Amino acid sequence: MRGARILAETLEAAGVEYAFGLAGSAILGLLDEIERSDVEFVMTRHEQVATTMATGYALASRRPTVSIAHVGPGSANQVLGTAAAFRDNVPVIAISGNEPSHRLGMGVRHEWDVGGVFERFTKHHVRVTADRPAEQLRDAVLRAVTGVPGPVHIDFPRDLEEAELPDPDEGALQELRDRDLRASTTRSRPSAEAVDRTVDLLGAAEQPLLLVGSDVRWADGSAAVAAFAEAVSMPVGTTKAARGALPESHPLAIGPIGRPGMDPSNDYLRGADLVLAVGARLSDLNTRNWELIADDAAIVHATPRARELDRHYLADVSSPADPASFLTDLTAAVQGRDLSFADRAAAARAAYEAARTQFLDPANEPVESGVDPRKLVAAVDRLAGDYAFTTGGGVHAHFPNRLPVEDLNGHFVTANFAGMSQGLGLGMGAQLALDVPVFVFEGDGGFAMVVQDLETAVRADIPVKICVLNNGSFMSQRARQRRYYGGRYTGTTFTNPDFAAVAREFGMFARTLTDDDEIPDAVEALLDEDGPGLLNLQVDPWLDTGDYDRD
Repeated sequence: MRGARILAETLEAAGVEYAFGLAGSAILGLLDEIERSDVEFVMTRHEQVATTMATGYALASRRPTVSIAHVGPGSANQVLGTAAAFRDNVPVIAISGNEPSHRLGMGVRHEWDVGGVFERFTKHHVRVTADRPAEQLRDAVLRAVTGVPGPVHIDFPRDLEEAELPDPDEGALQELRDRDLRASTTRSRPSAEAVDRTVDLLGAAEQPLLLVGSDVRWADGSAAVAAFAEAVSMPVGTTKAARGALPESHPLAIGPIGRPGMDPSNDYLRGADLVLAVGARLSDLNTRNWELIADDAAIVHATPRARELDRHYLADVSSPADPASFLTDLTAAVQGRDLSFADRAAAARAAYEAARTQFLDPANEPVESGVDPRKLVAAVDRLAGDYAFTTGGGVHAHFPNRLPVEDLNGHFVTANFAGMSQGLGLGMGAQLALDVPVFVFEGDGGFAMVVQDLETAVRADIPVKICVLNNGSFMSQRARQRRYYGGRYTGTTFTNPDFAAVAREFGMFARTLTDDDEIPDAVEALLDEDGPGLLNLQVDPWLDTGDYDRD
C-alpha cells in the first residue's frame, strides 16, 4: 500500500474528523489521500492558523486533530501552535512533509532539524520509515490521547508518499476503529491512603478551596467536580484553562484563580488553610508567582502529570491520579461525615459576584473616548443565548474574561503560552465542533497577524462572530512603557487598515463601531448572520491598564 494511503487509513480508523493546513509539494500525495478519506480537510492561509484551528477543535471535541504542513518553512510555521498545544496538553497531530529520505542529511533546500526542534515540545516525534510505517503512525496517534494528552509530531519524507510499503495490519486498524479515541483514553485512581489523608485534612480545615485545573477536561470530570463540591459545600475556583468545570453560575463557584482571577477570589485563596488542587498545575499563572498559597496551608495535589507533583510546593498529599477518579473516590469517602463549608462558600461567592459586577459596570471607570468594551460583552451575554468564546493575549481579554462560563466548552484558550493572535484560529476550530455561536474577542495587534484567514472562515462557511477591540497599539506593552519607561512608546503603536472593510472584501458581514449606542443593533445583526461576521470596535485605549507590572 502507498505510504500516503497508510496515513489516511490510520487517521480514518482513529476517528480523526478534521485536518487543517495548506498545500505544499512535499505533502500533495498526503493531501490527495486525506481528501479521499473520511477526514475532512480544511485549507487555511497560514500554518500557524491551521495548528491553532486543530487545537480549538481538539479542545472542544477531545479528539486527536491534524495540522499538516509543507517541508521547511511550512513546518517552521507550525511551531508556535504546536508549542501552545503542548503547554495545555492538547492532542494535536502535527504532520510535516519532508524532502525524500535519500536526500536528508545533505543540507538540501528546505532541510532543517525538524525532529530536533519538535521533539522538545511534543509528547512524541517520529520520522516515518519504509520498514514499519503503519506501526509508527498508529503509535503516534495513540500517544496523543493516552495518559496525559498532548501533541505528537510526524515527519513524513516525500518519497514514502508514493512508495509501496508494508500494508497495515487489518486487526490493528479495526482495534482503532472500535475504540473511541477521546482524550484521555486512560484513568488513574488514587490510593486509599491518599483519599483517607485528604478526608482527615478536610475535617481539620476551616477555609478550604477546591482548585480545579485543565486535566478535568481530558478526564471528563465536570460531574465529579460538582458532586464533591456539593457534598461538602466547598467553594470552587478554577485555572484559566478549566473555566466552566463547575458552571460559574453555581452558588459554589468563585471563578478563575491566579492572574486571571478577581481580587476576592485570590484573597480567599490567600486565606485558605487547605488547598485541594485537582488536575491543576501550581504554576506562576495559577498562584500569581507562588504568592497566593500561605506557607502554613495544607495542600492536596492530584494530577496525572507526575512532574508537577511536589514541583513548586511540597504537598501533604501528592497523588498521581486523574481528577475525576480522585474526586469520585473522595466524594464516596465523605458520605455520612459532618463536613460543610457552606458559610465560607456563600461569603466567597458573594464577594466574587460583587467584584465581577463592579468590573463590568461602565460607571465604575467611565471611558474617555470610543466604545466601552464592557458594554459590548454585556450585550453579547444578554443577546446571544448559549455561546462560547475565545480570546487572544492582551488587554482586550480582560473584558470577555468577566463573562460567566457555564461548561468546559464555553471558553477556549491556550493559557500557558497566552499568545497574541490565537483567538481566531481557536474560535474557528471550536466552531466546527459546536452548535452554539463562538465569539472571537481579539485585540487589533493580534488580529492583524492572522487577518488573512478571514478568507478561510468565509470559504469554509465557519460562522464565528469576531469582535476586534481596536486601539491602535500593543496595549499591554504600551501600558508598561507608560508606567516604567517614561511613556516612550517604542514598537507598540501603529496604524491599522479598516478591518470592517477588509472583512467585507473577503465577503463577510462587518461593521465598524465608534459609539456605545451602536452596540445592541450591531450585536443583533452579527447574531442574525448565518455565516461569519466581524465587528471592528474603536475602544478606549487606556481602560483597565492601570495595574500592569513588568511581566
